[in-house]
Amino acid sequence: MFTRLFKIFLRFGSRQPYRISRIELKSSNPACLLLEWLEQAEKRGAKARAMNLATATKNGEVSSRHVAISEITDDASIVFTSQNYTSKITNIEENPQVAATILLQYEDSGVNILKQIVLTGKAVKLPHETCKEYFTKVITVSQQIRYVLTKKSEWVDCDEFNEAHDTLLTDISTKGTKLEMPDTLVAYKIVPHTLDFYYMSQHNIGDRLVFTRTNDNQWKCVRKLT
Repeated sequence: MFTRLFKIFLRFGSRQPYRISRIELKSSNPACLLLEWLEQAEKRGAKARAMNLATATKNGEVSSRHVAISEITDDASIVFTSQNYTSKITNIEENPQVAATILLQYEDSGVNILKQIVLTGKAVKLPHETCKEYFTKVITVSQQIRYVLTKKSEWVDCDEFNEAHDTLLTDISTKGTKLEMPDTLVAYKIVPHTLDFYYMSQHNIGDRLVFTRTNDNQWKCVRKLT
């Protein structure tokens, strides 16, 4: 019994003292911090261009899914694309209030880093021409092909889908084929009301910065320890 307690003491007694993982703020615009975090994570091999998007029906039934981020604008809005028949778009048409979470986990100089950005706000549909610009200039070729091949919400045969995908990819690569954006594709941007930044490094206490948009369209920032 004594040996076991002694081992536990050594394990916990040898820990480094806890410190606060402080978030360094360089701008009053949360978009700057958001982009900085994504770039830092990408440099260290993390996949940072996706978010978990939560939507709800008019009756409050919530669902969530991972969505690719098309762009982060200067006002901290997040743009994404989707087919208009999906559940998330159906939900947004009923209830435009949404929440999104971006989770970043990576290692920096042997230290485990955890960063999380949670935003709440309103999803706003973008014009058709703007959606076309995202389709041709931002969306990857693989995403373009998927959107073209899934114009309807229906079950597909995996073998047939893969064959059609490879055929289109070959045509694009060898013949320079340009894909037309399907009419079912739509683009939305999440205009945030709040952005909650959380940062914790290994063995340290987490730090939070919460940005709230004011009535005059400015940002109020509050630091919160967790």
